[in-house]
Amino acid sequence: MQNLLFHNFLKELIEVKRMPQSGIAKTILRSKDFQILETAKFIELKTAVNKGKFYEVVNEEHLKQHFINSFPNEISDRFTAIQNAKSLRDSKGRKKESQRIVLLRGSNTIVANNSELNLLELTTKFNVFAIQLNQLKTDKLCFVENLDCFMVAEKTISREYTFIHIYGRIGIENLKSIETNEILFCPDYDFVGLNEYLKMKSIYPNTKLFFPDNYDKLFKEYSKPLKKKNGMEQQPTTQVLQSQEEIVSKVCKQLLETKYFLEQQIIFED
Repeated sequence: MQNLLFHNFLKELIEVKRMPQSGIAKTILRSKDFQILETAKFIELKTAVNKGKFYEVVNEEHLKQHFINSFPNEISDRFTAIQNAKSLRDSKGRKKESQRIVLLRGSNTIVANNSELNLLELTTKFNVFAIQLNQLKTDKLCFVENLDCFMVAEKTISREYTFIHIYGRIGIENLKSIETNEILFCPDYDFVGLNEYLKMKSIYPNTKLFFPDNYDKLFKEYSKPLKKKNGMEQQPTTQVLQSQEEIVSKVCKQLLETKYFLEQQIIFED
């Protein structure tokens, strides 16, 4: 648990010398890192006059050295995996800033990072164009969630669209740098996909969900059990449950009743 939470806890503990047991987050108390503090006898659990429990630093010099060994560098104000690894010995130790890397394909001329680009030429030569996106302007934009579908999207969706695939996730603030008259959103037809679609629509009301006419037939033939995370069944967000959009309501109800979903790949031609 070499992350920002434990770093801040340990730094405060060294400063205040004692801390009520009830004031320490359960995730910290249950962690192996905290167990090391007890086993090495850097701290001890004691009982106060009022019967309350508290942890007290009993070996301050060794605890300070342990802190230095655990977190060898000052916490950087740059939120990157590299800085996290150097400061916290864990690249995932705290939230990272999006690198804003996107892939683009299409047959149109677009403006990206304030430069006019012939996307048809780039797509023809290299099949895909990658950019750290700061700004994008195009008439029609189609977000495709899965990379394999993105690479053949023009076989299924109109070539009028500029196709975009996000590496990782782009935050809402980054999405606001996009100027377009129309957005088509192509996700997996599960709760996560529906939520991502509604998130996009909250920023761009002109967003539409790509929904094939033969969806019901495809669902009967190709649907599969909902994906699980950490052994837990996928659940809809409040936004999905409360959506008044007909297609979202239809898919949400189907997911809740069947526990099956349709993968995006079924819809695209190879």
